[in-house]
Amino acid sequence: MGRPSQQRKNIEEALRLYNSRNTNGLSVKVIVKLIGVPKATLYVEMRKKRANNLE
Repeated sequence: MGRPSQQRKNIEEALRLYNSRNTNGLSVKVIVKLIGVPKATLYVEMRKKRANNLE
């Protein structure tokens, strides 16, 4: 597998930040602005993470 893209790294960091604050104090709007991805992309990744954690 190749190296993760910068966007992928940013998404992983955003998910880490979002989860570490338990959704309080850090909005999705702020996260997507910081990492430069569309809000829909972040939501898709969040769903994937949750689905993987439930397995």
